[in-house]
Amino acid sequence: MTGAPRVWDAHCHLAGVAGRTPEERMAALVGYAARLGIERICVSMGLQWATPPTADDLRRQNDDVLAALSHHHDRAFGFCYASGDHVEASLRELDRCIKNGPMVGVKLWVTRRASDPALDPIVARAAELHAPILQHTWFKTDGTQQPDESTPLDLAAMARRHPDARFLCG
Repeated sequence: MTGAPRVWDAHCHLAGVAGRTPEERMAALVGYAARLGIERICVSMGLQWATPPTADDLRRQNDDVLAALSHHHDRAFGFCYASGDHVEASLRELDRCIKNGPMVGVKLWVTRRASDPALDPIVARAAELHAPILQHTWFKTDGTQQPDESTPLDLAAMARRHPDARFLCG
């Protein structure tokens, strides 16, 4: 291998970062990344999270990320926030943020296990847009696995149903 390794952080959030606005928080994230030798960051979710998110929350969170990306296209990519509890709203957001906007991936909220067929329309649309999906997966050994938290096996089941989709495990 020649040259310095290229490092990308595929799982960053604006919450918990200093700054009053999405743009200020993104500037802080880009500064942290530069200091650590991280070439690019992938950002999803905005300033204040609601758990579980409503359809309006998804749009607001995506608006924050769009604002944050406005000055940092050279260092950051956006992942559109989506939820299996709001499939139609999520599909609209994928079109708005990925098809028509600068985002390149999907951050799928953990209200359903990845093996749940209710997620299929979101996964299929992401595959059509060539957008990778960031999905949390766990094998928790301390007994705290929640009913809707996916294991790697759930993600494998989703991947079998969608062989053209691309996934990142978070």
